[in-house]
Order: sequence, then C-alpha cells, then structure tokens
Amino acid sequence: MTFILLLIPISLLGATLPEIEVLALDGTKQSGTLDEVNEQEVTIRDANASHTLAIKDVQAIKFSGAGAEPAALPAVWITLVDGTVLQAQSYRVADGSSEVVLLEGTQISIPTNRLRHVRFKQQNADQAEQWQRALNVNAAGDLLVIRKGEAIDYLEGLLRNVSAESVEFQLDADWIPVGRKKVEGLVYSQAEAVEQSPSRGQLFDRTGSRIVVSQLRLDPQVLHVTTPAGIEIARPLELVDRLEFVDDNVVYLSDLEPTDVQWSPLFETPSAATISEKLRAAQLAPRRDRALGATSDEDAALRLRYHHERGPDEIQEYDRGLAISSRTTMTFELPADALRFKAIAGIDEREAARGDVQLVIRGDDQVLFDATISGSQSPQSLDLDIEKVEQLTILVDYGENGDTGDHLNLCEARIVK
Repeated sequence: MTFILLLIPISLLGATLPEIEVLALDGTKQSGTLDEVNEQEVTIRDANASHTLAIKDVQAIKFSGAGAEPAALPAVWITLVDGTVLQAQSYRVADGSSEVVLLEGTQISIPTNRLRHVRFKQQNADQAEQWQRALNVNAAGDLLVIRKGEAIDYLEGLLRNVSAESVEFQLDADWIPVGRKKVEGLVYSQAEAVEQSPSRGQLFDRTGSRIVVSQLRLDPQVLHVTTPAGIEIARPLELVDRLEFVDDNVVYLSDLEPTDVQWSPLFETPSAATISEKLRAAQLAPRRDRALGATSDEDAALRLRYHHERGPDEIQEYDRGLAISSRTTMTFELPADALRFKAIAGIDEREAARGDVQLVIRGDDQVLFDATISGSQSPQSLDLDIEKVEQLTILVDYGENGDTGDHLNLCEARIVK
C-alpha cells in the first residue's frame, strides 16, 4: 500500500504537536504526539521515546484533543464523483464552477463536472428513499429534483448557474429560474468521464465531511487533501477526526455479509420458539465492530484483557471485528484470491471472569482451528492458511460454563489476499 504524504516538520516551526493514536493492521496501538510522517512511515513520540511504523502496516491515525466542532448546521450536502461527501453552509455556481463554503468557513472551488449530486434539504426515511431512486435514474442529462409536500419528483434537462435564490434550469429550449426553496437537490450528468487518481484512504472530520484521499500535504496546522478527482481541500488539524488507510489486499469480516448465520440455545426445548427465546436470540446475534455487552456508542469498542504474571493486566480496545455469542455458526464466501485469515480471539473484557467458549474455524470441510478461548487466559492470535478455500465457517460453541459470559470477540478479523 502506497500513501503519499508530504511533510513540513511541524516540530521545527513552533506549532503545537497534535496528539494522535496510530492503529496498526495487527490491532496494536501506539499513542503520542505526531512527530513526522511521510509516504513511507509515521513517527509518534511519547514520554519515553519515538516509535516509527510503516504506512503499509497502518490501518488508521486518530487525532485527539481537537477544538470544538463548528456551531453551524449543514445546509448543503455535496458528493463528488470520487465519493467525497462534504457538509457545507452554502453552494453557488457560475460559469461551470461551484463555490462551496464548508461549515467552518473554508472556501473551495469545484468544477461541476467533478460533482455527482448536491442536496439542499434534510430528509426523513421515505424522502431519503425517493432521493436514492432519483440518483439511480439513468438520465442523459442533469436532473433538477423538486420536493412537493412530502413527495420528491425530478425533471431532466441542463443545470447552469445556482445562486442563493434560484437555480437556472433548461427544460426543452427554455431556461427557467427555479426558486431554491422548491429544490431538493441537483444531480449532475456524468457524460464526460473524469480521470481519477487512485484512492489511498479517507479523512473524516468533526464537521461530518468524509474526504476520499489521493494525496496529503501537511502544514503546521492544516492537512491539505487532494481527492482522486483532483480537488484540494484544506482541513485544520483541530477539525480532523481520523485518517483511514486503504489496502486492497485486506478485507475485514465485519464488512462482509455472511451467507448463513445460525444460533441455537443451550437446551433445545419447546420454549425455543417462544417470543422470549426469539428476543434472546436477537440480543445475542453477532455484531459488527461493536461489543455484545456495549451499553452505548461511547462504550462500543471490543475489549480484550491480556494477563501478565508480573505487573497489572492490560486491557486493549479494538475498533474492528465481530462479537459472537455461543452457540453461533457464521459462514462467509471467500474471494478467490484469499490467502490468509487473521484475527485476535478472546472473551470480551466485560465477561472475562466468566466467559469460556470452544472456537472452531473450518475452511470448506477442513478444520483450520479448534481451541478453547477463555477469559482467564490472554487472547490468541490466529493466522490461518485459506488459499483455495471457498467457504469459511466460524463456530462459537459452548464451553465449560455453559452459555454464561460467552461473548467472543474476533478482533481485527480479516482476509489477506
């Protein structure tokens, strides 16, 4: 994985070094201040020393200690042809170029042929579904999308200038000014394909924007992002939430839809079909990137306890993975070029004192892994050969304690190609 980052050493310019947390692909984390970053490595400094990680081994960089979020609420939602989504306070178009003001005041010029669609109104679930249908229309021209009461309709034609008051729209041979208050959004024709650079990852900021990244340039307090469509967007470091890197050779299980999921109670009784059993089954259904025992979004992380003979135990949090209860079987279809299955298996720290399961992983009809996973032991790292395997089946079975505390976390569960 190649990620292009240009650096002006901020430590030499007297700027405050941002606090970051670097999450590696193997699930380990390093915290400290950002010391240096380039196209090959990121260096962070803690109280004792500097630590350098290769970018190809990094999943994400999270920024902490940022400033307050902008007080403005979004009035415009803008999506570029490369998938970038910007939340903005204003949008205008003149002579084929749009002028966008983001929530915190950053101004950007974007040619309209780099835009996929622009939305001006909040939507409920029904309106969002109608809007999606408009986006899926195979139109030869632009679409002007209008809201009539609770319904959304559209006209096909040609979009031109956009002001705060109106949208210029050509219908047949006539140019018609349409009041902005009536307009749900604009869908731009993609008649001319825009050449795009490879995507290296995504930047998420605290205003709600998600920017697809092709290149990055770091100034003392600003990240200058260039998207695959060639649009440069400046993000103040105080508004940057995280950078997530892309590796086409890694697929996370939590991003895949299982072809089959089955759960069965400890004792098969007639009550298994009752409402209470169905409710229990729903509560114990596998979760993606969220612990079974999570009580809130703030408490969602998958947690594992590492036991040490000397010194205190260590609790490690993971953002990616599957949380699975006993007795659950999950089956996944694997890509043809899959080579390895890697994960960290352990009982969720919330149930570590009680949890005990039998974890069996099969590749087609062959058992690849079969071991007891107990909360009284440190988690186990899995690295399994799945070359030429078509189906991966994960069975979390009951252990010595029945179903008590059986919350298995498969952290950083991923397919490596």
